Amino acid sequence: MGAHPKGLLTLATAVALLAATLGAGPSERTQLAPRLADVDAALTEAEQRLVRSEAIGVATGQVQNRFALRRDGKRRLKVCEDDELASLVTRSRTFGPAWRDAAQAARVAADRVIAMAERETVAPLLDSARRDRLERVEARAWEQAVAAAEAGAWHRRYVEGSFKSCGLHLTVADGMPVPGERTEREQAAPIAVIGLHFGTLCPDQVPANGEVALLAGPDACWAAGACDCEPVPVHPGAVLGPPGGLPPLDLEPRR
Repeated sequence: MGAHPKGLLTLATAVALLAATLGAGPSERTQLAPRLADVDAALTEAEQRLVRSEAIGVATGQVQNRFALRRDGKRRLKVCEDDELASLVTRSRTFGPAWRDAAQAARVAADRVIAMAERETVAPLLDSARRDRLERVEARAWEQAVAAAEAGAWHRRYVEGSFKSCGLHLTVADGMPVPGERTEREQAAPIAVIGLHFGTLCPDQVPANGEVALLAGPDACWAAGACDCEPVPVHPGAVLGPPGGLPPLDLEPRR
């Protein structure tokens, strides 16, 4: 495997973060004497975490690119008076941290499987196909870690630093089509969106809880209960919810 860039996660840190992120670290057996089947399972897990990270990264990039197109560097943006800018700020605030966490989880999983693959119990058994997958996982994981960190820095400087604070909240919003030619893998990748609270994203039946969710297909809709809504084309970075948005919460005590 290639040399790791300095300044990012070390393997020791990665294993510790894996325990915190996934709820449990690798067993003592898989650390000391993993089998080929253990490597295969860990490799599949790392690839799945990369798919999630990359999908959220696409949505984050689309949101931040759109914000940049509307940004005027000569003055502070009137975010609180512009519905689209306000929506882009709230989405960047949600997608960005979700990408950071997903990229970190992918980096940890990649470090874990690479360490396992170097053990004497499996290293001689690795064929060229597995070695190629390991190299791709390592490269993709570092790429995600760096890109997510850069997006976080960009958000802090150009999004949060471009306007005075005001009350903002997530509202229903369209996503943005990804421009340019896309590979077959990119076209088949899940789509990262946000589902507003108290609903379900259909037809995947994914809970809508105000956090980032991945859709398996390009068509989806938000339903309050059963999936009785009509799916429509959805693009990365969308916020799905009832057409009129969520009603305000009644915080006044009932008499």
